[in-house]
Amino acid sequence: MFKWERKEADGKQGREEATIGKLIENFEKGAAKLGGGSNHKVLIPNIILMKVPIERVNKDGNIEVEHNIIGGYSPDSWLITVGDEKVSNGNTSCFLFNLTQNLRFPACTGKSFYKIADEHKLQFGDTDLVITENFKEVSPDIRRPQASGHTFTGEGDGGSHYYYGSEVSKKSKANAIIPNYEEITGKPFFEPSIVEVWTLEEAGR
Repeated sequence: MFKWERKEADGKQGREEATIGKLIENFEKGAAKLGGGSNHKVLIPNIILMKVPIERVNKDGNIEVEHNIIGGYSPDSWLITVGDEKVSNGNTSCFLFNLTQNLRFPACTGKSFYKIADEHKLQFGDTDLVITENFKEVSPDIRRPQASGHTFTGEGDGGSHYYYGSEVSKKSKANAIIPNYEEITGKPFFEPSIVEVWTLEEAGR
């Protein structure tokens, strides 16, 4: 299990040395320590969990903080080495979720990729859940599943790669993994307070 916590002003919480690059290294390069040859095992980062604080102003004008537990599931690794090239596109068994609000966002069919990553970014879909700045900025944007137009990665898929509701109707009933987050907070991204990545099993390679 990999864990990152946001460092507070007093410096008592958090581990700033935990970066996206080190997360990938933990699961990719670190897996080599588990064995070699036919016994070699790969740690699959199946689930990423994030605890997201949301500030709201209550009817008395006071600020209240509530938390959403969100994340994503993938059946395979973020980075798969094929020769000298690292590729990991995921498949339609990937999905996003919000445990607090009981929301599940399955993958749309017919997309060229469902997740990609490098040492600076973890990404589900085109804009659906983009984690950057070493977990300090998470951008969620869920659009119509088959929308046309320019995409974040330039893959040309158009629309979101995940949805909540009916893919057939080409509509998503939620505009983000935390619905209406930007309207509530006035920010286009959020900063999780805790990030955890879990592996469900060790896969042979």
